[in-house]
Amino acid sequence: MQAKLKKGDIPAEVRFECYKAHMENYFNPKTIEMRVYPMEMRYAGPKEAILHAIFRQNFGCSHLLVGRDHAGVGSYYTAYQAQEIFNEFKPGEILCQPIKVTSSYYCKRCDGMATDKTCAHDPSERVNISGTKVREMFGRGELPPLEFGRKEVLEILTRYYQSLDSK
Repeated sequence: MQAKLKKGDIPAEVRFECYKAHMENYFNPKTIEMRVYPMEMRYAGPKEAILHAIFRQNFGCSHLLVGRDHAGVGSYYTAYQAQEIFNEFKPGEILCQPIKVTSSYYCKRCDGMATDKTCAHDPSERVNISGTKVREMFGRGELPPLEFGRKEVLEILTRYYQSLDSK
């Protein structure tokens, strides 16, 4: 059964293939483990972010990345509302703590991924590509700049988006 996704979401099988490629090529297999819980996205924004934190907490995770529009849909929630809801909890009420991530980019001076929280370099030093532009590149069979992601993962995503165009 295919999980219900909003337009533009990448199916679980493709995400799994990306995670697997990343793990096989960039992590020590003795220090990483992947577990999957079979739950469809609810697109419930802030409340779903809390649900994700609790699930991960129950799996033994200490932190959860909460980015822009986490589990949101369209403009129903504000961009960082899912991050803000964590401010309503007292220390210790939720053990899996959010890592609140703003938009990221590759900084040429830092020679790595960065956000406005971690990098003060001039915007001219950034490689910043919108999700829309990346999907367009994938659809044309073009790999985004390697600063944007790991080559093996970008190749998987390119194949996926190329398959959409051939349907």
